[in-house]
This record gives sequence, structure tokens and C-alpha cells, in this order.
Amino acid sequence: MRSSWASCGEHLQDNGQLVAKVATAKEEAGAKFRDYFDYREAISVHSLAPGLALFRGRKEEILQLALKLPEELVEQPTGTPPPAVTSFNSCERRIAAALSDFRPVGVPRTRGCCKRLVGRGR
Repeated sequence: MRSSWASCGEHLQDNGQLVAKVATAKEEAGAKFRDYFDYREAISVHSLAPGLALFRGRKEEILQLALKLPEELVEQPTGTPPPAVTSFNSCERRIAAALSDFRPVGVPRTRGCCKRLVGRGR
């Protein structure tokens, strides 16, 4: 299973994006962070100077940061509700595949076991 976790880390490193958004009603208070109010950069090319500013902005509760995979960065047209979660993202699929044979001792195999293990299908 170790290789599956490493595979997810490598996938995130190669394809992930660090995304920053300004927190609600913090535009004026966080004027010094305005360069990062709508910021996105690949994790693989992330540099130190913006990183320090981003994390300082998060600590001061001006910025909200997230690591996103490519499928999570698809823009929705304005006014449309976000799509319902119907499938795993690429890292969740890798984990589910690694756990497909996982079953605690004495517990019969059930459908949806992997979805419950990774937090879906509750």
C-alpha cells in the first residue's frame, strides 16, 4: 500500500495547484495581500517568496488556501450550482484501488467498503 500513497503524493506534486482566495469581507483588511486574492500556481513550480506571503495571509485569516487537482479546477458557469459528488477524484481512485482488497479480519466483504473508508457514501 505504501506505493499507492507515494503515487498519490507524486500525482499531487506533478498535477496539483495551490489556490488562494480572499476570505469573505476581508478585501480592505488584507490589502497588502491583494496580489494573492485570486491566485493559482502549480505545486511543482511553487517558489518560496509567494509561499511565505500565502501562509502569512492564511495565518492572518485574510486568505483561504487549498490544494486542488486538475479535475477540481474546472470552472462552473456563473449561477449554476456545483455538480453533485458522484465519483472519486484521481487520488481517491488510486486509494480505492489500493484498498479494493482491504477487509478487516472477520468482516465479510460488502459493496461500498472503499467508499466508506475514504469518506464517501456515508
